[in-house]
Amino acid sequence: PNDPNYSEQWAHDNQGQAGPGNVGDIDCDMDTDEAWDISTGSEDVIVGVLDTGVNAHSELGDRLLPGYNSYNNNYNVNDSYGHGTQCAGIIAAAGDNNQGVAGVTWNSKILPVKVLNDSGSGDQTHLANGIQWATDNGADVLRMSLRWTNQVSLCNDAINYAFDNGVVSLAATGNENISTIGYPSAYENCIAVGGLSPCNERKDYYSCDNESFWGANYGNGLDFIAPCVKIPTITNYGGYTMEFNGTSSACPNAAGVAALVKSVHPGLTPSEIRQILNETSVDLESPGWDSETGYG
Repeated sequence: PNDPNYSEQWAHDNQGQAGPGNVGDIDCDMDTDEAWDISTGSEDVIVGVLDTGVNAHSELGDRLLPGYNSYNNNYNVNDSYGHGTQCAGIIAAAGDNNQGVAGVTWNSKILPVKVLNDSGSGDQTHLANGIQWATDNGADVLRMSLRWTNQVSLCNDAINYAFDNGVVSLAATGNENISTIGYPSAYENCIAVGGLSPCNERKDYYSCDNESFWGANYGNGLDFIAPCVKIPTITNYGGYTMEFNGTSSACPNAAGVAALVKSVHPGLTPSEIRQILNETSVDLESPGWDSETGYG
């Protein structure tokens, strides 16, 4: 794609350019540049972004749908915090439009669901209500870059409701560098996405990106890891950032891939999509699943 900042997007095509510092292992990426030869996404696939809201941006255009605010029980999805908009850009910023960055799925639509307040706080009750609303309003994929340490049956029930209605749920594992993944990623019918450094390793305090202040959570329930550090994306004020980090960025990368799979095979169930994502991950540690990197 001709997007000016595409050359910095190692998650699509890693040539050792993750910056600053130009680090990374060649081909430690999602191979999205190869996937685009098959599909750049379908306008029939809707990705629910359950977060702090999503602001309008030229990279999203009319693919940003009207949403819902479950935190305040209204339809104001303005994102003054910025987190949700950045995640939406990773998923679906327009590609090959000679502007900014390229998302993973260029044609898919974004359904914003504001489940957190303007400080990025909230609870799983608001999340559960948002999951149900998104499921009832056409979402095919749900992306949740948020984490709590406790189980809430209402939220688990909502994810099961989405699952039963053919909706794929993905959530971030968290950024504390501990061997316990958070909720909702730990719920049975939610895909748990950890963090990949640019050097074929779990993002931790000592990974090659030199961000020694955080690491991706891992352990039982982890499905796989995805690019999570120095990720270029859009911002809530209409511009761009070249360094959005955390498993918050890994999860939308993976959700974008799930949307591409759904674009090519719309009839696949959530279980089948999860199986495809796991089986096509590149194994990194001991053969098969391991607690550090999941399936790869």
